Amino acid sequence: MRRAALLALLLAACAAPTGVAVEECNTSWRGLDPLIATGATGERQAIPIACMLPIGERRVIIGFELPPGPDCYELAAIELEESADAVALTLVASLMDNVGGSCSPDPVRTITEVDLQSPVGDRTLLDGSR
Repeated sequence: MRRAALLALLLAACAAPTGVAVEECNTSWRGLDPLIATGATGERQAIPIACMLPIGERRVIIGFELPPGPDCYELAAIELEESADAVALTLVASLMDNVGGSCSPDPVRTITEVDLQSPVGDRTLLDGSR
């Protein structure tokens, strides 16, 4: 039992976050109200990250667009994977239930904020969905 636990720990330590580096958010992302992940369990899909920006030692702003209608989407989850060299973040959107057709026909530009386990430092920020 101990060997299996040790092996699992060693394999987890060797896994490096994967994804594509994204650009730093510019001033056009300022003034948007951050969304909070709802934990919704409906039909889910990963959505691409447009940009990221460290705003504190362990905090990052993530800019993204929710898909356009006719269905409405919400930020359901934020998946995070960290190593000494990189941080991979994956945003997951979910269809909202019973919204009555009031969804935007255009993508909805928004942000969210995430606290990391360790300082951003010189680690690479990655979109884990790509």
